[in-house]
Amino acid sequence: MRVALASTIKQNPLLLTISSFLYRPPTKTVSFRNIFTVNTTRNLGFLRCKATMSEQEPPRPVVVQVRDKIELTDTETKIFSCLLNTLRHFNLETVLRVAGGWVRDKLLGKDCYDIDIALDNMMGSEFATKVAEYLSATGETAPSGFGVIPSNPDQSKHLETATMKLYDLWIDFVNLRCEDYSENSRIPTMRFGTAEEDAYRRDLTINSLFYNINTSSVEDLTGRGIADLKHGKIVTPLPPKATFLDDPLRVLRAIRF
Repeated sequence: MRVALASTIKQNPLLLTISSFLYRPPTKTVSFRNIFTVNTTRNLGFLRCKATMSEQEPPRPVVVQVRDKIELTDTETKIFSCLLNTLRHFNLETVLRVAGGWVRDKLLGKDCYDIDIALDNMMGSEFATKVAEYLSATGETAPSGFGVIPSNPDQSKHLETATMKLYDLWIDFVNLRCEDYSENSRIPTMRFGTAEEDAYRRDLTINSLFYNINTSSVEDLTGRGIADLKHGKIVTPLPPKATFLDDPLRVLRAIRF
């Protein structure tokens, strides 16, 4: 039988690929690039080869483990308590929200040290000054660093940002904003905005989530951020054309995820 098979292989080189399975024990099925299925049986000593259609399985849905609530570290608890005490000390009605990547990462159970505080009714520098005054008035440890980074549209810095080091972590303070772009410029016109307007101006829904410090709750103002995070989806809050034309650099940030 081996002589006959060798002669057959010379006439049909395709069988050379599968001939090595002739005398392998015991019965098994081997697939070749989803084209051929080879059944070999030691006892019968023969080869059967048949073409089979490739059945491609549909892609499995992505499921990401997302926490139901954000768990704060001891340092984060101290920072947020300090900010809330500042509100009470000066009788401020400001709503404090942590924005962006910190919320996303905390929901994924990751550590994050990039805390951006968004304010609904004052500039970041104004509130940061209040925090420093509160710490001084109560005799608590003064911030080890404090500064203001002015806006500089020519360098793609569209918003004034106050930065302060509290309990060994740098915190940024900015106001909620809405951005209006003209057709011929990537430099937006800035104005105070609502939390919802601020969420929709962001690059991706998973980056549009807020953590409301006043209520200790996550806010999903686009209604899609948490769902997209759970399913591993990269989605823009607005139609993609509008989001990416406003700022083409957002395409690169989307690819990063």
